[in-house]
Amino acid sequence: MHLNDFEKHIDPRILERGRDYYTSGAVLDLEEMEENSYEAEVEGTDLYTVWVDLDGDGEILETACDCPYEMGEYCKHQVAVFLALRNLREGPARHSPAPKGMEKAKGKEPPAIRDLLAARTKEELAAFLEELAAEQPEVRKRLRWDFQEVDPKEERDQAVALIQSYIRKNTDRYGQIPYGKTEDAVEGVHLVLAKARQALRRNQILQGVELALLAVREMVDLLRECEDPDGGQEEELETALYECLDCIREAVGGMEEEQEPPPVLEPALQEALFTRLLEESKGSRYGTGAGWNLEFLELCAPLAAGRPDLRKVLEDRLDVLLQGLDRPDRDSRDKWEQNREVESLLLFRYRLVEEFDGWEKAKEFLAENVLFPEFRKRAIALAIGQKDYPEVIRLAREGEGQDQKWRGQVDQWRRLRHQAAKLGGLLEEERSAARELALDGSMEHYRELKATYEPEAWKAEYPRILRELEGERWKEGSYRDILLEEGEKARLLEHIQARPWLVEDYWSHLLPDHQEEVFLLFHRKVLGEAAGASDRKAYQRVCATLRNLKKAGGEALAEETKQKLLLQYPNKRALRDELSRT
Repeated sequence: MHLNDFEKHIDPRILERGRDYYTSGAVLDLEEMEENSYEAEVEGTDLYTVWVDLDGDGEILETACDCPYEMGEYCKHQVAVFLALRNLREGPARHSPAPKGMEKAKGKEPPAIRDLLAARTKEELAAFLEELAAEQPEVRKRLRWDFQEVDPKEERDQAVALIQSYIRKNTDRYGQIPYGKTEDAVEGVHLVLAKARQALRRNQILQGVELALLAVREMVDLLRECEDPDGGQEEELETALYECLDCIREAVGGMEEEQEPPPVLEPALQEALFTRLLEESKGSRYGTGAGWNLEFLELCAPLAAGRPDLRKVLEDRLDVLLQGLDRPDRDSRDKWEQNREVESLLLFRYRLVEEFDGWEKAKEFLAENVLFPEFRKRAIALAIGQKDYPEVIRLAREGEGQDQKWRGQVDQWRRLRHQAAKLGGLLEEERSAARELALDGSMEHYRELKATYEPEAWKAEYPRILRELEGERWKEGSYRDILLEEGEKARLLEHIQARPWLVEDYWSHLLPDHQEEVFLLFHRKVLGEAAGASDRKAYQRVCATLRNLKKAGGEALAEETKQKLLLQYPNKRALRDELSRT
C-alpha cells in the first residue's frame, strides 16, 4: 500500500471520516522519529497515537494506532495521518491544509502586517477596529482593556471579564479546555498580568496585587475543574498560576535571595498587603490544609520581616492550619497525605525560624521534627557536611525502621546509609546496605557489593544472594539480572523455560549456546498466544512473536509454525490476513 493510492485499500466510510479529521486539523503533531518512521498525535474522542513506517518511495511498510477500533484493518486516525504524510512529502511541511485564502503565494512572501497597517489612514484603521469590535466581543474587551482609562474597581471588573472571555472562547460544550487550546485560554491572564506589572512600576502596589489575585483565582478554579489524566494541561495551567504568584512576589519580595533588592514598603502599605494576602489565603478555593493557601502564607513571610506583630499573626495562622489537620472528621484521610501536609506547614515554619531567628534556632527546630522525611533528609545532609558518618547511619537506620510501609522512602534511607558507610570507610556497614539494595533490585549496588570482595570470595557469596531471591515472585527480575551478570546461562534458561512468555526479552542472551531450546520456547509462545487471541491487535502480537523467532535465526521453524496456524484456524480471517503479511 502506497501513500499515493492508499485510498483504494480503505473502507469508504473510514476514508471519509479520516478526511474529515485531516481537514479539521485533528492531526496535532507529526514527527519523524527515525528516517521514514513517523509518530503522530490525532485528536478524536481521546488523544490517539499513530505510527507509520515508510520506505524511501512512500510505500507503507507498517502502521498502527492505539485507538480501540477493531472493525477493520485501518482506522480513521491512520487515514488522517496518511493524508498528512502525503501532504508533507509532496509540498511545504504542514500537517493540515491551510484555511482558504491563507496559502502562501508561490515564490512570494506575504507582506508584513505592520506594512499593511502603515499603508492605511488613521480614519480607515479606526473604522476597521470599530467594525471588528462590533463583531467580536473579545476584541471589544481587549480594546477597552488596553486603551480605556477607568477607576481601579472598574479595571478589576474588566480584568475578570477579559480572563473569562478567553476561557469561554476556548472551552468545549462540556466545559473543558480541549488539548492544544490551553495556551489560548490563558491569554487573558497574561494580559491582566502585564497590566498588573504596569501598576507595580507606577507604584500602584495594591492595585497591581489585586489584579494578580484576580488572575490567581481564575487559574485555581480552572485547575479544580481540569479533567486531565495525563497531566500536560494541568502543568500548563499551573505554570500560568505560578506566573500570577510571581507577579505578587515582585511586589512583596521573597524569602529566597533576590537578584534585585526587595521593594522597600511603607509600614502602612506593608501591613495592608500582609492583611490582604493572609485574608486571601483563607478562601475555600485554596483548600484547608497545605494546598494553594500555603503559597499565600509564603508571600506574607517577607512582609512580616522586622514586624513581630505580623510574625505572631502568621504563626497563629499556621497553628490553626496544623490543628485543622488533626480534626476528628479528618481521621479517614490517607495518613501519608495528611503527614505530607503537616510536613509542608512545618517546613514553612522552619524557613521562618531560619530567616528570622538564626541558624542555631533552626537546628533545634530541625531536630524536633526529624520524624518527618524532609527534616530527616536535611539533618542527614548536615551530618554529611560535618563528616559525621556514624550519625548519618543512625538517622538513616532510624528512618528505615520508621518508614517500613513506604518502600521508596526506605530505599532512599538505605542509599544514604550506603553512601555514608562508603565515605566513612565502614566496610561491613557498606556491604550490609549494598546487599539489601541489591536484593531490592539495584544492580548498581550489586556491582558495588561485588567490588568489595576478592574474586574467589565472591564466588561463594553471590550464590547466597541468588538463594535469597529464589521463590520471591516480585524479585524475579533481580534474579534474572544477577544470572546475566554472572554468566549463568544454563540457570537462566531453566528459569525462562518455566516462564516462556519471557523468551522475547532474553533470547539474545541465551544464543548461541541454547539455540534449540530458544526456538522451542518461541514455538510454544506463538501457539499459546494464537490460542488465546480473539481480535486483530492480538493477532498482530502473534505475528510480532513470529518475526522475533525469525530474527533469532529460526526462519524454518517460524515458517513451519505459521503453516500450522493456517491449518489450525481456517475460519479466523483476520489472523490469516496478518499471517500472510509475516
